[in-house]
Amino acid sequence: MNADLGPLASALATLLSVLAFPSSTEGAGEAAERRPPPQVIDPTPGKATELSWRNGEKLVGEPIGADETHFKWQSALFTEPIVLPYAAIDRVDFAADSDSPPPDADFRFLFADGSHLSGNWMSIDGPLLSLTSSAFGETRVRLDQLVAIERIRGPGILAAGPASLLAGDPTPARTYPCLGSAGSVVFLDFNLGIRHAIDLPAKCRVRLRLRFEGEPAFSLLLAGKSESVALETWGDELVLTHGEQFASAGPGLVSKDGLLDVTVSWDQTTGTV
Repeated sequence: MNADLGPLASALATLLSVLAFPSSTEGAGEAAERRPPPQVIDPTPGKATELSWRNGEKLVGEPIGADETHFKWQSALFTEPIVLPYAAIDRVDFAADSDSPPPDADFRFLFADGSHLSGNWMSIDGPLLSLTSSAFGETRVRLDQLVAIERIRGPGILAAGPASLLAGDPTPARTYPCLGSAGSVVFLDFNLGIRHAIDLPAKCRVRLRLRFEGEPAFSLLLAGKSESVALETWGDELVLTHGEQFASAGPGLVSKDGLLDVTVSWDQTTGTV
């Protein structure tokens, strides 16, 4: 549904803010210090590589080898490497590497087990798809395990995928989003958001897929120098707002899987959303 909300100032940046649940800012200061659960990945890695055992113990060091059943870990505390069975390992968190380039790929491949890879496809041969990546070279994957292929780079795409949303400093709430299965963005607390500034063309389209465990509650804000427009939930309805003006954008329908797809098109030259 299109709504003429009046002229909007020429925007130099867009501010994306997804507020996942009703207001609750208590404890936000501690969120940045909280360790993410095993199923999500902290996008701000520490200064040292760390091994975590399943019994809760931790050891700083470096992995130096592995075979089919065991993992070798070198620590400055010991004269010889530690040899560990895989069953004893909980996770390995690697130190930040400023020399690591971002994925050089046009597509993201999502798999049934929650994995995801960035790369470019080469061919399809029967039940197999061949893809290549600067990170791991050429490989083949089973089509029956492939859930989706998403374009993340190319003509007309300004920013795409979790990697672009996770860039930059923590939000003013002193927290950060994490990466979950299939590259989804996960929040560890309520009432938190993603703010991402990019230069916008005169016409743009923003697409988001949100997953909720309960009733949807969020706000998507596109902001210029002096004006902004937002798509947000008012109860069970989506509403488009501009200052004190507002217009219904239809019901906030969520699929049986808790998914809500959101698309906002903004034409700055005509002030139409």
